[in-house]
Amino acid sequence: DQNITPVPSPTIAPEQDLEKAKEYLGETGGALPGDATYVFKQFGEQAQYFLTLDSADKAKLKMQYAERRLAEARQLAEDPKKASVYESTLQAYKQTLDDASNLLKSAGDSEKTKDVAKDLENQAARHEAVLERGLLPTPAKNPEIMRDAITSTEDAMDRSADALNRPALPPVLTYRLEDLKAQGLILPEEVEGLTRSGSREEVREKVRKLVE
Repeated sequence: DQNITPVPSPTIAPEQDLEKAKEYLGETGGALPGDATYVFKQFGEQAQYFLTLDSADKAKLKMQYAERRLAEARQLAEDPKKASVYESTLQAYKQTLDDASNLLKSAGDSEKTKDVAKDLENQAARHEAVLERGLLPTPAKNPEIMRDAITSTEDAMDRSADALNRPALPPVLTYRLEDLKAQGLILPEEVEGLTRSGSREEVREKVRKLVE
């Protein structure tokens, strides 16, 4: 699956990479994971989420929380002594982004949902750039978390594209598939299976299986 979700080797990100990541993510206010007062930040988020009823609004909140988790991870990455908290914050980021895209998927077809989808698509693309370029260090004890996080950004972009009623198969991918078929690198029936897909999410899943 490395061709679909590349991930840098375990390393400590240079200071300039963390600064570059900051340009994508900004700062996060308040306590950081591991701080004694962080529980109050979590309580505030949970209360706000609990009081929100609309699925699109819930997805928007989860987007905001995912943005905070990744910004928090970037700040934690500056301190090697906080490696375990950094790793758990990346895991929290992945789960929160998954929650956001799952909520979007179930939000129904409305202008509000489309607005949220546009924002999530842009956010996930920014996050993917940070992760794929290795601007954050890969946890030595759990390098797979970075690949899993990249997969979550891909899923979020796909679900956003589907919410925006974009073509299941982007034209550039259609042309590429025809090239691969002409070169004998992919079977005609595999191409046909992809072209018959009903959503961007379905296409991604089939491509991942082909790569495996």
